[in-house]
Amino acid sequence: MRPGNGKRVVVVDDTQSISMVIRDFLRDEGFNVASYDDPIAALKDVLLNGADLVVTDYRMPEMNGLELLTEIEQKKPGTNGIIMTADPYEVAKEQVKYRIIEKTHTFIEKIVDAVKIALGRNESGTVE
Repeated sequence: MRPGNGKRVVVVDDTQSISMVIRDFLRDEGFNVASYDDPIAALKDVLLNGADLVVTDYRMPEMNGLELLTEIEQKKPGTNGIIMTADPYEVAKEQVKYRIIEKTHTFIEKIVDAVKIALGRNESGTVE
């Protein structure tokens, strides 16, 4: 089996092209990925189908990424999360327990690496 072992990742970014690129990179790594540009739709999916990990943008309409992860955590305890943002200091002052990744020119690679780590894989593709 490919290194992602079919773990389910939900990607949420109100910029659809970003969520789709991250989705495609993670699928190439063997993860089962659903992507959304609407946090409400993503929330419904996670509550219905579960997820091993949710990767979400911070600033979005309807609810921000921290609100999304908090809502998921209340209803699906143990679901892990990663927050992407252009302004990590804004998110950090919220004292979040989730990993924060700054959206820079290399953030896609950082997201893929963070997902591998969060789901227990090292660079060689084996489980740690």
